[in-house]
Order: sequence, then structure tokens, then C-alpha cells
Amino acid sequence: MGGTDVHVDIRKHGLDRSTFRVLEQAGAVTFFSAEAKQVIETLRPVWKEKLHVVPQGVLLPKKTFPAEPLGKVKETSVNQKKLNIVQKEAQRKRKFHILFPTGLRDVKDVLHLLPAWKSLARELEGFQVTIIGEALDPNIFQKVQETCRDHSFITYHDAVPFEEMGRFYEQADLVINTSKEEGQPTAICEAMALGIPVIARSNAGNRSVIEHGRTGFLYETPMQFVDYVHILRNDAQLRERMKRAARHFILTERSVAQEIESYLFLFAKLIF
Repeated sequence: MGGTDVHVDIRKHGLDRSTFRVLEQAGAVTFFSAEAKQVIETLRPVWKEKLHVVPQGVLLPKKTFPAEPLGKVKETSVNQKKLNIVQKEAQRKRKFHILFPTGLRDVKDVLHLLPAWKSLARELEGFQVTIIGEALDPNIFQKVQETCRDHSFITYHDAVPFEEMGRFYEQADLVINTSKEEGQPTAICEAMALGIPVIARSNAGNRSVIEHGRTGFLYETPMQFVDYVHILRNDAQLRERMKRAARHFILTERSVAQEIESYLFLFAKLIF
């Protein structure tokens, strides 16, 4: 069961007859996170034994930039500190690109960070936000189009094939998620695996993959988001530590091989 199944369809509207029948007859029901599993377990405690958490394995699109090596960040020498100052100044002057992969629908709350983006656009030269994803809700699509017309630093791109996402990730300095509710944030996981910094809204799904302050940042308010952007931009060592820790987590805890093994275990359990 995905995030929308649990957090929108069931949590808000309850179990309809057909959904109840499917879940009642199922030998096993899987969820991306323990929190989602708990929602269903609370509604129907008798199903407890057949509810299982199976995190989604992360597949990566072809990318054209080198992977960040895993390992410890070296201590900074005096000369390196001087170099960091120069690099920091260059960082302030260069463009900063936020990539926001998301479907345009209510639960994704696509324009939640608009006040933060406007603030950053006033502070950062060349600031840019790219929203990319399928227009699932016509009303939200219209609002996004109007926002893009009113703010030149925001652009919208329709959904592209998965194989083409690498070129979008390649240009990103930061990948974000603003969902009100989330199952498992696929784009956030992809970015973490590719060594791209992430900032996401604090919800159960995002908390299940991001350890705040270690593998990324979880924000509560748009202005808090602005603060985290500045921290990432200005602290190169923290940024590199986060990228390495995030990649290590995804590669060791969210691998496709682990997902396959979990399902094989469930199939074997049902058969035997």
C-alpha cells in the first residue's frame, strides 16, 4: 500500500467495502513505513500478523556526473580553510538550482514553499526552482502555471521518462519534498543515492528516510526551509558529510536487492 492509499484514501475516508474485501482476503499486505502499517493495524487489529513493512528499493536513472565516494571527510588544513573561503565566495555568486520532482495534486502541496522561494530569489543571484511532474489536478496545474508567469525563477516541466531524469538531477544543487503526507519519497531517495543534498517537509514518510541534520534536513515552516538552504550553502563540510551519510543509508538500507529478498520471504511464507 502506498502513501496516498493510507494517508488520503483510508485515513481520511475510511475503509470502503471493496478495499476492505481486498485486504481481508490478502495473505500479506506491505507498507513502505512502520507509521503507515500502524494506521491499518489500528483500524483492523485482527490483520496485525499479515501486515509487513517493506521499504521500496531505489532504482537510479542514468546520470552523467561522477558518484560521490563513500568515506570520512578529511580534516581541514589551514590552506584548505583559505581555499574554502574562496570557494564559499564563488558559491554565493553562482546559480543555485532547486529541483522539485512531484505530481501536481493536493497532497503534494506544490506551492507550500513559495514564500521561501521568493525570499531566496531576493538573496541569491541566479536562484532557480524547477518543478517537474505529471499534472494530475487541473486546478493545481493552473496555479503552478500562473506562479511561473508571475515569478521568472520558477519553471514547470511536464513528467519525463525515468531514463531522462538523470539530466535533471545533474543540474540540481538541492532536491526537495513538500508533501502534507508521504509514503516513501522516491525522488528524495534517488537524490540521496546520487549524492545530492535534500530538504523535505517533516512528515512520517520523509522522517522514515531522512535523519534530520545527518542525511538531510526536515523543515516545519517555509522560513525554516530558508535557514536550512543557507546552512547547506555556507557549510561545505556539513554538506559533504550529509551527502556521504545519505548515500550510505540508501545503498545499505534501501537497496533493490533487499526489497526483492523481503518479497521472496513473504511469498515463501505464504506458500509453505
